[in-house]
Amino acid sequence: MERLFTFVYLTERTTLDDIALHDGIGATTEPWPVVAQLVRRASFDLLAAYAERAQLEPSDAAVVDKLTTLHTRPLLDAVMAKEAECAGRFGYPISLILFDVDRLSVINQEHGYRVGDKILERLGILIRTYFRQYDWVVRHSDDSIAVLLTHTAADDAAALAERVRASVEERLGFTDHRTETPVLVTLSAAVINVAAVRGNVIDPERLLANAEAAVDIAKRRGRNRVERIDGYSGTAPQSTASEATLRTLPHNSPSA
Repeated sequence: MERLFTFVYLTERTTLDDIALHDGIGATTEPWPVVAQLVRRASFDLLAAYAERAQLEPSDAAVVDKLTTLHTRPLLDAVMAKEAECAGRFGYPISLILFDVDRLSVINQEHGYRVGDKILERLGILIRTYFRQYDWVVRHSDDSIAVLLTHTAADDAAALAERVRASVEERLGFTDHRTETPVLVTLSAAVINVAAVRGNVIDPERLLANAEAAVDIAKRRGRNRVERIDGYSGTAPQSTASEATLRTLPHNSPSA
């Protein structure tokens, strides 16, 4: 897998270097950020195709999660390292959204693990509809999904997170027909927005840790809510996720 990644990375860099000189879509033109992102996305699609052909699944090196059909955590780690480095080098904004299904373990225990799997499967399909083709939508852990956005305004990233939260609350609930009990499915979420300055160093591990900490805050504050942080602890060494500029996005929904 490491050799595959190196091959795809070198291919990507060569392609970007060639395209960067183009008068119409090169590095000095307005379309360049989107063009570069599409090339990066294509490189990981190529990696996924090689992985499937080599029958690497199921293994830690798998790049597609079979249940949600989203990318997997190892791919998120690789992508975040590259995108954080590029955002710091070129000074463009980057946002990380982390969604966590509320009380999924309780739902599994009370209604069956197949129900929990069905929720995650539907959640993967639903979340993808809210994001662009070149955004990174990844299964972060058993019950959480991460979305990495570049070149996206902080307000837009927060609005997308809130739209997903509201849609899940509205559409993913179900009735347990054994007991005729209605079951509400909700998300707790965090949005971390980093307005990078050219030359900044963005630590992807700390960025993800801040998102996880903010999700924990959303859980403690009642669940079914979105916590927004503008800035992260890597650019303000004396801050933590709970001390940064954190806001709860308003909504009229009851907590799970």
